[in-house]
Amino acid sequence: MSKPTAAVYFDTRRQNSKGQCPIRIRITNNREQRFYSTGISMDRETWSRLQLYLLNPNDGRKKDDALKALFKVLYDFTTKSQNGKLTEEPGHLKRAQTIIDNLSIKFTFDAFRNLWNAKSTKQREDDSTDVLACLKRKEESMLAQGRIGNGQNYGNAARSLLRFVTSLSAKERQRLNLPTVARKKNDSTVPVLLHFEHITPQFLEMYEDWMLHSGNAPRSATGVAKAASITTVGIYLRHLRAVFNEAITLKIIPASIYPFMKGGYTIPAGTNPKKALDKEAVLKILAYNSIDPTGFEQRSKDFWTLSYLTNGANFSDLFTLRWHNIDLKAKTVSFVRNKTARTRKANQQVITARLFDESIAIIKRWANTDQSSNSYVFPFINDDMNDLRKKAILKQLIKVTNKWMERIAQKLEIEGEISTYAARHSFATILLRSNAPLAFISQSLGHTNLKTTQNYLGSFTDDQTDEFLSALL
Repeated sequence: MSKPTAAVYFDTRRQNSKGQCPIRIRITNNREQRFYSTGISMDRETWSRLQLYLLNPNDGRKKDDALKALFKVLYDFTTKSQNGKLTEEPGHLKRAQTIIDNLSIKFTFDAFRNLWNAKSTKQREDDSTDVLACLKRKEESMLAQGRIGNGQNYGNAARSLLRFVTSLSAKERQRLNLPTVARKKNDSTVPVLLHFEHITPQFLEMYEDWMLHSGNAPRSATGVAKAASITTVGIYLRHLRAVFNEAITLKIIPASIYPFMKGGYTIPAGTNPKKALDKEAVLKILAYNSIDPTGFEQRSKDFWTLSYLTNGANFSDLFTLRWHNIDLKAKTVSFVRNKTARTRKANQQVITARLFDESIAIIKRWANTDQSSNSYVFPFINDDMNDLRKKAILKQLIKVTNKWMERIAQKLEIEGEISTYAARHSFATILLRSNAPLAFISQSLGHTNLKTTQNYLGSFTDDQTDEFLSALL
């Protein structure tokens, strides 16, 4: 009789609304198969990249932290801090193989299932109420799905809360009913205990105050922590609230300890200052030409202009355009916003923007040499890169563009925000001031409701205000 075998299985028979399929452990014994849940789901693209990683983990993909973490959880060993000690825990496949070995000739599918589920129950009891562990699991899940920005925010929230808890004095910890033993400085083996029941309105008020004084971690060992913005506080706490809601839905914690209910703690909403330029300032930018037509200044001005003229497309959408999105004959470009492409699988709104002659000139000036249908229009990213690498390149492109646009603004004596963010807001606000219908602006931006569009629109100019108020007399 042959020995049972275990394998990691991508179950395409089931797919959720986000296009993800569950990852299961497939056990085969005497040509009969059974499948066991890992609690992990991913899309086809991530699964394909993981298989390439398995074939050659020593190539450039080894730098992909998300794939590396996923590989350890599914195939290898993960490191965990427990009771003050670092321990190695087997990944799903290693654990399945160990169970098979231990059962030996006594193997049955029922015996395997009992041992497999016993571990799952124990793990749920161990860390299901650990807030930091829940945030980290959400980070890993989002990264595995390719939702990099959202995943990083869960991880950032966990790291921020960890910094806050370890900064508290013994007296402050006592006041918040936290465990009296804090993590020792630079000691990664001592776990921080922070469970859902510890997160009270008082805890959150103190955390908010700490964030507004020391929320930005120092960049070096000798650096000084700086204040975080109220917007950052809101982002982190909305992600914390999300894991609270999930834990309550799964009946892991009682709804009675929810700190965000009416009369409890209210998450601050950062103000969104209007960043739109008036038409005169935009025309100055469009007319500006650099001395060096191939340098960063000209490139920055060109892509800012392209964003403005292409329905205020953000840089993520511009740099992921492929040649099949562009119709030079019809002078149009069509795309689905990356922001919603992964989170909304149904009823995705396709944005179709007009290509002006200046837009086409910019595209040709900076276009990729490979202009086959599925190639990227611009040469900054490629399909061999993972999502984290693409995100890093995009971030750097925005940073460089903003730096050079600030210099252009100084030369042109333009006051106000002139970042890549301002290009999108200027597109919407200038259309509004030109009496374009709000519904048209909303459709052009790819919004699904008018309220979102209204938040994008800048305030009226002083001249417009004077004109409107003159009607009073």
